[in-house]
Amino acid sequence: MKTHKNFDYEKLTKEQKECLSLVESLGVYELRALSRVFGYSSPTTLKRDDHIKIIMEKIISKEELRPLPLKQGRPYKELSNIEGILVQLSKITGVDYTMQSGKEVGGKKNITFKQVDEKIFSKKMSPINVKGFLLENLAGQFYFRNQFNGRNVLVSGDLAKNLVEYDYVEGEAVVMNSEKEYMMTKLVRTNFQPAEKYNGKAVSTAQSSVNLGKTTINLGQRYRFANLTRFSDKQEEITKLCKSFKEAKIPTILIAPNVAEEDLMTFQLMGFDCPVTFSMTDDAEDVYENIVYTIDFMKRQRSLGGSVAVFIQDPVTFANLVDYCFKNNPKVFMNHTDNVARIVKEFASLMRQNSKQNVTIFSTCDSADLFDPLYVSLVYKIYRQINL
Repeated sequence: MKTHKNFDYEKLTKEQKECLSLVESLGVYELRALSRVFGYSSPTTLKRDDHIKIIMEKIISKEELRPLPLKQGRPYKELSNIEGILVQLSKITGVDYTMQSGKEVGGKKNITFKQVDEKIFSKKMSPINVKGFLLENLAGQFYFRNQFNGRNVLVSGDLAKNLVEYDYVEGEAVVMNSEKEYMMTKLVRTNFQPAEKYNGKAVSTAQSSVNLGKTTINLGQRYRFANLTRFSDKQEEITKLCKSFKEAKIPTILIAPNVAEEDLMTFQLMGFDCPVTFSMTDDAEDVYENIVYTIDFMKRQRSLGGSVAVFIQDPVTFANLVDYCFKNNPKVFMNHTDNVARIVKEFASLMRQNSKQNVTIFSTCDSADLFDPLYVSLVYKIYRQINL
């Protein structure tokens, strides 16, 4: 009679025995990642049999997956396709683990990477420039969505050891396997500072204002540009403003939806440190998630003692995209969903002024925006007007 340390094997169903066989075939890194997915918050402290027990008890009980928040720290090695394993477990048990472990908007994403192929990775093929907000997946790996092309980039090894989720990283990456997935090979800048000099703190500014021609911009305030639809329509003036912030050691973030191809290069020339832009074909969920990540980065920047300047182009379109992402939700907040209200409240919370840690916000404004009651109430009536 076959026995098992943690289970009465003969009492297991056929499906549970198949799951046990699959789980026992996994390596330690796969088991750690699955333990985390199945709700255990500190899998690195467990032994192999402990992982198997946690996973199987969850499968036997048929409980829904409720992943716990991941602690910040070093990532696991780039080994397993956790999603693929969950698919196999789902087929065996009839429980949809993949759906429940994955894609809650604005939460931990079940982004997975195939194993590194050293023969391919060592050739350093197709090196590209990359930049983006550092995120952590359910397997404990650090990665980011490259703002240049939207591809996910894995960050591992020594490059990841001093990084924290929502850091902004810039560097180079190369193809790491036959799936043409990318891994970062060179970290050039962390949170807009040279990586070799970064000490986990933001560069604080002693300034309380910057100048735009004869106009004084007080840091930590909200401004709207009168009769301006796109920042690129006033390229010279906005470029000068970005330069003033750069001189004050304050990073600039551009948030812009429905950006035409010809505007992408213009935005780079204007000097925005972090261009969070979206084309008209981008998925509404991706837009919403990246807004959330941007807000999380700004919170991180403030926690490090730094300031930031945010340029929001066409906020009404952003609100409508978020509404579309949650189109089944009722519109209860000035003809918008609660999800829009959450974004508005998050930005409002960032506006708490501090002499060394502030967020300065700029918004476009044109006549079409005035048809949206939310914009009129929370932007047009509150933001100070600037005429360019």
